[in-house]
Amino acid sequence: MRLIMLFAGPFEDDIDWKLIAGDPDRRPGVHQWLGRVFTAVDDAIAADGAEPVSLVRLTHKTIKGVTADLDRFRFNTAISKLQVLTNEIRSTLDAGGGARDAARALVQMLAPVAPFAAEELWREVIGEGSSVHVSTWPTYDPALAADDTVTMVVQVNGKVRDKIEVPADIAEVDAEATARASERVARALDGREVVKTIVRAPKLVNFVVRD
Repeated sequence: MRLIMLFAGPFEDDIDWKLIAGDPDRRPGVHQWLGRVFTAVDDAIAADGAEPVSLVRLTHKTIKGVTADLDRFRFNTAISKLQVLTNEIRSTLDAGGGARDAARALVQMLAPVAPFAAEELWREVIGEGSSVHVSTWPTYDPALAADDTVTMVVQVNGKVRDKIEVPADIAEVDAEATARASERVARALDGREVVKTIVRAPKLVNFVVRD
């Protein structure tokens, strides 16, 4: 019930609890996810495979995101991120990889929103002797938590003409070149003089033009 309440929506929003109570998908969905957490953590502790880089990166991104969400009381989005991490742990295990570190971090991040489940996982499945609630909150490496790509918005006179996935560390000159290479942008620029180019790599390129 705690998870259902926290996952229902933003902390500050009004919630129609009668509607949620009558939703046949809401309660089973959260309950089934918690069951997948138990299975995934149990399997992760038993697995001996190496933890793939993709899971390591997602774990660090999740730690960063959940930490920020909890600081802002965004419990619903924190739970959503934990669900994504759970799915990735499951996929990694099914592919023969390891996920022990990811599973430990998952249980620690689960503790604020599902304290009793997290405590059982921490002590009985992971095998720790002390409470999860006195363990050190997991930390993340900023380099591993950084996005590989971001969505760059390309505008012409402030109007969005295209959205392009680009490397997070793209240089300004490359961002402008990528924006100009877009067919949609090229059509918008056709026959018009570019009087100014505003580049805010990696998120924005805006061409100011006149006819």
